[in-house]
Parts: sequence; C-alpha cells; structure tokens
Amino acid sequence: MYLSAYECYLTEKLNCGVADLDMLDNLYSKLGEDCVDTEEVVRDTNNLNELLSELYYSVTSKVADEIRNIADSKETLYLQVRENGEEVNKDVEITPYIEEQLNKVADDLDYNNNPYCNFLDTHFQNELDQTVDWTETAYTNAIELIQYLINHGEILIEEEEEENLEQE
Repeated sequence: MYLSAYECYLTEKLNCGVADLDMLDNLYSKLGEDCVDTEEVVRDTNNLNELLSELYYSVTSKVADEIRNIADSKETLYLQVRENGEEVNKDVEITPYIEEQLNKVADDLDYNNNPYCNFLDTHFQNELDQTVDWTETAYTNAIELIQYLINHGEILIEEEEEENLEQE
C-alpha cells in the first residue's frame, strides 16, 4: 500500500497513523467549523491529540454557551419528548424553573470540559458523547442535548414532577 504525499505529510505532521486521519473529518464538519477557526487550530497544534482536544473542548464550550442563550432568551422549544412511554412533539416553554436547570446543565458542561483524546478513542467525557451530531450546528446540538436530558429525566419540564419524586 502506497501513501499519497498528502497522507505522508499529515501522518508526519500530526504524529498519527493513516486510519487516525478519519477523525480530521470532525474538524471540518459543520459543528467543527461552527466552534473553531480551523486554520488557527491546525496552525497552532502539533499532533492529532492536541487538535482533537482543542476541537472537543471548543465544541463543549460553544454548546454550553448555546444552552445559556436558550435559557436567557426564554424562547419556546419544540421538542420530541417521552410522555407515558410515547414520543410526542411538545412546546416546552422556558420557565424560570427550566431556565435554572438549563443553566446548571451549561455549568456542568463547562465543569466537565476535559475531553479524552487518544487517537481513535476520543470522547467528550460529558453528556455530549450521547448526542453529538457533527453534521449540525452547536445550536442544534444544544437542542438535541436538552431533548436527551428531558427524555432521561435529568431536566424536568414541570415543577410538580420534581415534587412527586421528592415525596417518593
């Protein structure tokens, strides 16, 4: 198997194997380009682990910022949520109760923003590992994460639900 000049240069520059180069697609994805200046990241990093670490760190920060913006905007979200075991489309109004939970989620993302980058075993090490979609923007990923957290009971959309849980 012969490597192209492009592959030889990149594997040498990034100190990685040819198979590892597939992860560069994330840098040039819609989400990657929404969160980092790709030219700057490539220029300022010396290996693939550094590059991925910067990318994953930036994605987490940007999604956390988008969640805060959603909380602050008080916009109504149209989400697909589980109710009584079924997926239903629902308008979720950002009440002060939900705003508080969203800000906590954003703070948790910032606090747990220490990606693990080791070539093919790269993870956010936070909830984004469950929902990340590299073909979408940071805003869309924030909405997907909110929806995921609602469906897994980590964000409660009605105050009485929390009161019921506390009584059990």
